[in-house]
Order: sequence, then structure tokens, then C-alpha cells
Amino acid sequence: MNAQELSQAQDMDFDITRTFAVLSATLILPVYLALSVVSYSMAAIL
Repeated sequence: MNAQELSQAQDMDFDITRTFAVLSATLILPVYLALSVVSYSMAAIL
């Protein structure tokens, strides 16, 4: 495996990591916000 192939493999890993980070951010943030809103309103009701 030469240096060019190695850097391409690392780029691929980086792309996967970045895509996964973006996906988890778009999934987790709304859930986190919804949960904090729900827990806040529950605390307000109780």
C-alpha cells in the first residue's frame, strides 16, 4: 500500500466519521431539546 492509497483510506475514514457525527447530531439534538422541554414542563406542572 503506497502513501497515496493510505491517505485515500484515511480520507474515507474521516468522511465516515464526519457523516456519522452529523447524523447523530441531527438525531440527538432534537431529542435532547424535546426531553428538556418535557422535563421542564413536568417540573412546572408538579
